[in-house]
Amino acid sequence: MAERLRPRLCVLVALIVPALSAGCGAPPATMELIAVARKGLADASTLEKSRHTEAVSRLDALKAALDSAFDADAKLVEAGKIQDAAGKPVPLSAEWVISARRGYAAARDALAQQRRRLEAEHACHLDNLSAAEESLEMAGGLILQHYALAGQARQIIHALGRRLIRE
Repeated sequence: MAERLRPRLCVLVALIVPALSAGCGAPPATMELIAVARKGLADASTLEKSRHTEAVSRLDALKAALDSAFDADAKLVEAGKIQDAAGKPVPLSAEWVISARRGYAAARDALAQQRRRLEAEHACHLDNLSAAEESLEMAGGLILQHYALAGQARQIIHALGRRLIRE
């Protein structure tokens, strides 16, 4: 009977020994490293959200400042305190309002475009952090599975060894 088990045992050992030697690291230590990496990702996510909030606030402040500047310019023109190239006061006319509005509209459009880029960049960063988190989750699961399988393989080898010694 032992003669029949030897070829099977050889095949089993040939398959399992590489698996056992591949998992030399202790899962608790590896899982601790994964936990630290996950904490780092959580911190990076928090930092990204904070950075995004600050950038949006700056853009909103620029937009508000732009609106205030237009209002202030209109009041200065109305008061006769803005002069043309010849030194004459610029009249508050429909032409001035249309011309000024075009300039301010271009600046507002630039801010809106910057806001869209900021939102797209933020979404990309959060997607990347989420993908990294998912990868760490899968790696942890694979490590635990490997460790469980390696432990089962050790038990099988020991049991087969004891069985072969008895026979």
